[in-house]
Amino acid sequence: MSDKNKEILVVEDDELIRGLQKNKLEKAGYEVDEAQNGLEAWNKIKDNRYILILIDIFLPKMDGFQLLKNIRSQEIPAKTIVLSSKSQDKYIKKAFDLGADSYLTKPFDPANLIKTVRTTLES
Repeated sequence: MSDKNKEILVVEDDELIRGLQKNKLEKAGYEVDEAQNGLEAWNKIKDNRYILILIDIFLPKMDGFQLLKNIRSQEIPAKTIVLSSKSQDKYIKKAFDLGADSYLTKPFDPANLIKTVRTTLES
């Protein structure tokens, strides 16, 4: 791990959604880094110490489930929130089975994102 101390990594392939999440989190006082695919995120996670990682499920190059599995198998201590348009129980269950700390279904109110981030970090 390097000495960089990014607080939150937003992993989202949609540039507009990623930018909105980053903007909202920065306005709430967090330092935010971003990745547009699972492989880029994994490389950043190996080189930085994040306190929280927001993960979309359907990502290019490595999907969010595989990314989450990698994070937990390497015992990376960051909290994780899965953000997905999929609200079916099978997706939610799989995310929690792989070690997600929280799950937020898109679309969501930006205020709910901040509330979920704070609640997850406090747990």
